[in-house]
Order: sequence, then C-alpha cells, then structure tokens
Amino acid sequence: MLKNMLKGLLISLGIGLGCNLSIAAPNPPQITEDGQSLLQKMYEAINNTNYSFYYTKAVGSQIESMCWNHGIADNKNIGQSLYLDNDITGFFKIENNVIYFNNNQILNAVKNGRMPSVFDRLGQIKASKIIESYEPIVLGVNRIANRQSITLKLLPRWNDRYSYLLNIDYEHYLPLNFQVVNPSVGIIESYNGTYLDIYQNPNDEIKNIANLKYENFYISKNDEAVNSVDFDWTLSYIPTGFELVFKSRYSLGENGNKVEHLLYTDGLVDFSVYKLKSLDSIDYPIVHQGSTNLLRYNIPNNELVIVGELPLDIEQKIVQSYKDNKENLNVNNK
Repeated sequence: MLKNMLKGLLISLGIGLGCNLSIAAPNPPQITEDGQSLLQKMYEAINNTNYSFYYTKAVGSQIESMCWNHGIADNKNIGQSLYLDNDITGFFKIENNVIYFNNNQILNAVKNGRMPSVFDRLGQIKASKIIESYEPIVLGVNRIANRQSITLKLLPRWNDRYSYLLNIDYEHYLPLNFQVVNPSVGIIESYNGTYLDIYQNPNDEIKNIANLKYENFYISKNDEAVNSVDFDWTLSYIPTGFELVFKSRYSLGENGNKVEHLLYTDGLVDFSVYKLKSLDSIDYPIVHQGSTNLLRYNIPNNELVIVGELPLDIEQKIVQSYKDNKENLNVNNK
C-alpha cells in the first residue's frame, strides 16, 4: 500500500516512474484493425492481463490520482480501484461482484454490480454490445504517457447521450486515456494515463483480494428478475438502446421510507430512477458532477430522482414521461 501511495504522489507531481513508459519512441505504427476489433481486443486485454495502471481523473478543476490493479488469481478475475490522494478508498471487483471499501474496511458489496463510472465499465462490456449504441471511429495514432496509442471516437448512434474519446495502447490493447465529450460544451470528464506496468503474474494486492471474505456485506442482489416486482407507474420514454437490468423496492434509512428503483443501461452508460417520498428538507433540484447529473422531479405526494451519465435534457425528458397507472385505471373505471 505504501508503494501505491508513493507512486500516486509521483504521478500527481508529473514525475515518470520509468519501466515500460520510458522506451524510445518508435515510428508511428500502422493501424490494420477496425474500431470493433480494437474494442474487442481491449475488452480481452482488460480481463486477461496482470497489470497496474496509474492515472488522473479530472472533473472541472478537481484532479484526483487513481490506480487500477488487475489480475487473475485463484482462477478469479479481480480488479482493484484506488483513490490515492487522501484516505485509501475505492472498490474491488471479484468476478461479477463489486465490493466498496474505505481505509481497508469493507462498506458493502453488490452482487452482479455495475462499476461506478463509464471508464471502469470498459472491461464489463464486449465490443458487440458497444456498437449497438455507438459507432467506433478510428482517428489515428497518438502518444499517451510516452506510449504509442490508437485513438477511437465512440460516436452515439442517437443524439441522446455523450460521445467518448478513447486511447488504446498499441502494444497491449489496454486503455490509456478516456474522455467524456458533451457536444455543446466539450470535454466534461477525463481519465489520463500516466503509468502502465505489466506483470507476468498477479501482484500482491490482487493475491490478497483473492482471499477476501465479503459475503456478509451484501446490500442487494442485482440478479433478481426484473419482472419479479410490480410498480404502479411507468416511464413512457426511455432512450433507444437502454435496457432495464434491475428493478427493486426497498426501505431507505432509519425511518423505513419505501424506495422503488429502476436501473437501465446501454452496456456502457447507466442511469437509475428512484420513486420516493418527497425530500422536503433537501433544497437541491439538480447536481452536476462531470458526466453525471442528478435531477429531482416532483410528482403527486412523491418525487422522482434520476441520476446517471446522461445529458440533463435527456434526464428531464425521462422523468417527465412518468405515468401513474393507478390514475389511468381510475379514469377507465369511471
């Protein structure tokens, strides 16, 4: 852990750490693969390579140093995401389970969990799924962290979500840079690689995580069938390509307020819609954080909260399509 913190400090100061990133620049490589092939090779590399990747996450003026460790240990696909600037916090990915922690203490675990950001999810989605909603366009060759990389643009097939710029390492096919682009304002969130280290065997952090006991920390099971819970309301507008992958009703907080929760994804981008009792004591109607927007929308006796990696106008359109099935039933029975 001390080694990780030291590397994080050097990264934040812009100091190179040698290793694979200090090689002399070769001639620009020739690109022979199309966008889909490059995305599939990236997916396979993320899930089959033992490596550590150090990078900075930039949202507005806020820059954070981060690290992603990955490896195969005890026949398990394991990842570890760390924030390096302050308290050691982040999450583990063990197969399809996501386990959040702070200061080496497990907070909770989610079965079949979705990882927190679009950048994190690049290793969760195959190329064949990405191209259903995005056209991968090869833009050329660039140098990132002193490595040759191939630049891809993920252009949405509909004008209801962001586009993405992605740099894939030419040698190992791992992601080196990732930028979220809002067409109206430009880059709104970026992940900028600074150091990549490839291992023949998993490192000690990954080996330790392989033996982690986390089963007692589950807070939800995302493997429930989405049709196992009935709601008395619907959303008449969902952006094309998004699928309902989670639907649940549960209690929130000590007062036991009921929450009804829908989670949609196009594979890369997620958004959640919550129906709950109005939060009168909370003033904020809208919260922006990089590519993520949170919007509150009043409905009779309740409110909807939508949070996801979508443009604000699309989130507004989704919650404004709310339909109360009970009202429709009462009208039909008159």
